[in-house]
Amino acid sequence: MKRVLLLLTLLLTLGGSVCAQKIYYQCTGDRVRVRTAPSMNAKQLRYNNVDHAEPGPVYMNKGEVVVSSGVKKNGFVKVTYAGRYNLWNTGWASEKFLRKMQKCTHCAGKGYFDQVCPECGGEGDEFCCDFTGKKQCPKCYGLGYK
Repeated sequence: MKRVLLLLTLLLTLGGSVCAQKIYYQCTGDRVRVRTAPSMNAKQLRYNNVDHAEPGPVYMNKGEVVVSSGVKKNGFVKVTYAGRYNLWNTGWASEKFLRKMQKCTHCAGKGYFDQVCPECGGEGDEFCCDFTGKKQCPKCYGLGYK
């Protein structure tokens, strides 16, 4: 009985850590469609109704960063917009136009250093330190991945 409980606890712990992981991808193409399902025949995802985006279908461009939990199907990766604004919901992008990003070695994946941001003096601003008040990593621009 103890073995069963131990095994069950171990499986639940490992399962939770796998689900919680974030994988960052960078788009390698221009005008890459984000779809509502993992299929070339699926409808194209549309932008959310926010002031920061033009209404219409979602396209990713070269260099754009998205986040995934690692779910893949039919050559597509389930991705979410990684930017500050909620421009679009989770959709599916072709894996052939995505490059898996690596953790930044310069900042150990934190994106920032434990130093006061020299531009805002630690007050936190949208444009220099993403409201953290900390010095942003110049290699990954605060993302923690490159």
